[in-house]
Amino acid sequence: MMVLTAAVVSMDPGSGAYLRACLQQTGLVLSVREWGVSVHAHPSPGEIVPDIVLFDLAGDPERYFTLAAHLRRLRPGVQMIAFSHQQPDQALLLQAMRSGVQEFLPKPVDVQTLREALTRFTEEKEAAGTRTAEKLI
Repeated sequence: MMVLTAAVVSMDPGSGAYLRACLQQTGLVLSVREWGVSVHAHPSPGEIVPDIVLFDLAGDPERYFTLAAHLRRLRPGVQMIAFSHQQPDQALLLQAMRSGVQEFLPKPVDVQTLREALTRFTEEKEAAGTRTAEKLI
């Protein structure tokens, strides 16, 4: 199984640290960066967009979704997961999907559910790599 890189986007340092710890507990993530919500600051020049980006939604979700769309343009294969204490309504889910967020999970974070989401992502990525190699041959 492949090892992933990740970033946590949060405006709350405590909540961001908690998501970082959850990612590390899955055993699937090699490194985790913590980012703010600014499109202009992340990724920084020369920095690579990680495999996984977690969005800790708080306040105005529009800022998070703007960053998500920016990251999707930079790296189309990035996996993005949003977390929220509130049950998302249809408009919020639609906005999240349009920005490139693939999953929306509740807080508090269940490490097993997060691990399952990351495992699905790695399996899909490995299968896509196999199909590409088969086409190349």
